Amino acid sequence: MKKILAAALLLLVHFSNAQSFLNGFVVDAHNSKPLAFATVQLPELHLLVYSDSSGKFSIQNLPEGNFILKVSYIGYESLIQTVSVSQAKNILPIKLEPIELETEEVVIYGTHQNDWRNTPMDIVSLGRDDISGRGNLSLSSAIAKLPGMGEMTTGGISKPVIRGLYGNRIQTQVLGIRFDNMQFQDEHGLGLSDAGVERVEIIKGPASLSYGSDAMGGVINVIEENPARTGKTEMDVNLKSFSNTLGYAADAGWKKATQKWNLRLRLGTESHADYIDGNGSRIFNTRTGGYVAKASAGFRKPHWVMQNNYMFSHYNFGFVLNPAEFDSSLLDARGSRSFDIPHHTVLFNIFSSENTFFKGLSKVKLNFGFHSNNRMEREGGNKISLNMLLSTGNLTLQWNHPLEHKGEWTLGTDAMFQNNTNLGSRIIIPDADFFEDGIYFTVNLPVKKIVIEAGARFDYKMIQTFETGYLNTVDTVYINAPGQNIIPFSRTYTVANGAAGVSWNPSKDLNLKLNVASGFRAPNLAELSSKGLHEGTYRWEIGNPDLKSEQNLNTELQINFEADDLRLTAAAYVNS
Repeated sequence: MKKILAAALLLLVHFSNAQSFLNGFVVDAHNSKPLAFATVQLPELHLLVYSDSSGKFSIQNLPEGNFILKVSYIGYESLIQTVSVSQAKNILPIKLEPIELETEEVVIYGTHQNDWRNTPMDIVSLGRDDISGRGNLSLSSAIAKLPGMGEMTTGGISKPVIRGLYGNRIQTQVLGIRFDNMQFQDEHGLGLSDAGVERVEIIKGPASLSYGSDAMGGVINVIEENPARTGKTEMDVNLKSFSNTLGYAADAGWKKATQKWNLRLRLGTESHADYIDGNGSRIFNTRTGGYVAKASAGFRKPHWVMQNNYMFSHYNFGFVLNPAEFDSSLLDARGSRSFDIPHHTVLFNIFSSENTFFKGLSKVKLNFGFHSNNRMEREGGNKISLNMLLSTGNLTLQWNHPLEHKGEWTLGTDAMFQNNTNLGSRIIIPDADFFEDGIYFTVNLPVKKIVIEAGARFDYKMIQTFETGYLNTVDTVYINAPGQNIIPFSRTYTVANGAAGVSWNPSKDLNLKLNVASGFRAPNLAELSSKGLHEGTYRWEIGNPDLKSEQNLNTELQINFEADDLRLTAAAYVNS
């Protein structure tokens, strides 16, 4: 397998410096009227242009190969198709159909980008307006409004639920890499700001074939905003207010793009007081607030496209207090945003680099990144008790090659290394190292109106804990426990997974999908090693280092129907 992946990298040794381009025009399909300022996008290349006043567009400095093209215009059905980019002087005609309801979207799964009709997986997309324009307090609350979705929430702390599964049974992708927010506990929310988010894509059902461990219930992929249109500088300011929490959110962005590079910067902040429930009662200490900064820089050459991303986030989250520990003297003003009472502080930094190399019709994708997640629990008076630092490194290497006629095969590997270090006086999980790696092979084959997709994957995961002192030392007027020592241990897990499915498009309006897929997850550190009181959950937790990995099998049938102003979806699944 290593030799095959090495051969993929050897494709990068000799590159062509020839300049390729894509020229075309956008018109109304009925009367051939030019559509000025239509959006023309090559998502895989992080490239966006507008057609001119006569409907024409030209994109220069492109690598040769086949790419997904998306063309959209208000009041028209978006067109998504695969285009071949070469040095030939071809003119691409784009004809858009008038429509009242626009539902087309390019979806991302693994490192693939495609029309949702061309995969048997159940993938839904939530756009920017649905995320930030409808009074949603968080990304999780926006996602919860989709069919089959939900959320676990206590005020500012919220985490998404996919078909009843949450936490370590679903995986989150941010900036093109796997995101870990210590989601092993219910009160550890997703904690992501919606500032600068273009859309969120959700895969419902097992997706371990492409994503590996934890993707049993599905995947949440947070997609950042599009780059500026080529040759332009764009700026925006967004303000929101929330009557229930007396809250506000504000962010400002700047971005610029040329034919060869793009830059982006965004700063945001938000603040919320305690929320009011349906009975008109104030839920004390559900306040939240923080700030976020994002930046990206990318460049494009005929043989190489790179996009580098960075995110910084610092948020405070209050949590509902144990009634036995609640003191009425803690009550403050209705609009208070003070965090002098117990709360969580979550600080993370994320860096990622997304790279695609081109040689002929082959593509080698190399994504890597690092993120640190510092979670602190502060007691009254801002005294830190719990302080955990989770450091994560990610690497994805993938070789895509087209089949002789249509479709493609993909060979890839994902690796992740993590280290958990305790820095506080109270410990709920030990210091530990984690390593996991997966190797997979998939095939996507269109046959007339049917798309067949299948693949297999093998994963390995290792957990090594270290001597950390005493777990869960507690000494209060309610509970006295001297703490529990835990003997260091090492565990390894191996598992095979697969998926096979078909997507059938008998007509433009109708789509049917059948998919069978398996997923898995290894036990998390809390399940293996907890031994004592976790105050955020108000229960005594005892881990079991001999737990086995979880695995599930999901069979799903889905029917999608689209008319001019209507889309209906029905899905039935069995998950065991």
